[in-house]
Amino acid sequence: MLEFEDIQHILLTRTPAITGRYEFLFAMAQGAGYGLTAAGLATAGTGLLMLGAATAEIPPLGMALCAAGSAILVVSYAYKYRSAIGGAADRVRNAAGSTLHAAFDAVNPF
Repeated sequence: MLEFEDIQHILLTRTPAITGRYEFLFAMAQGAGYGLTAAGLATAGTGLLMLGAATAEIPPLGMALCAAGSAILVVSYAYKYRSAIGGAADRVRNAAGSTLHAAFDAVNPF
């Protein structure tokens, strides 16, 4: 007979459950990142909207909040698309390696 722990293990380790957890964490990270960025821009007050972004000043706390929010967003997207980023890095590494080999072959006649 299946126990509660067995059923829970089956439900939580199947692929849709794992994917759903990653999507939930990604959505939470996006919400936190956008929230921090919005809070950082809100510290500038109405001057940012009324005078334009070129003349308004954002206090250091606002800049720190914007930077933290942006960092969270960049990390969350990098984590979500890590396989695509890894594949691109492999292609760049392979292209650089073959370019170096071609350059050394052109210089060394032996």
